[in-house]
Amino acid sequence: NNALATAQVLGSLLASDRASMSVAGQFANANDIDFFRFTARRDSIQQVSTTPSAHVSVVFDLDYADGLARANTQLWVFRPDGTLVLMADD
Repeated sequence: NNALATAQVLGSLLASDRASMSVAGQFANANDIDFFRFTARRDSIQQVSTTPSAHVSVVFDLDYADGLARANTQLWVFRPDGTLVLMADD
């Protein structure tokens, strides 16, 4: 999954009982890039009113544990059409 077109599909964030998902892995090298695809779409059970909000609050929590120094990671979030909507560093 080293490209947007081959992103690993995680499913719907809001389909879980706690609206959360966990992904674990390891770095192949210092320049390792991985792509993941998820949706955050409410279904009929999760509607908050008759006029559902187009927005969903999401927290990305990246943890790195090797017992040494922290990794220099970046998080980039794209829309399905490839438009960058969020970028975080360190």
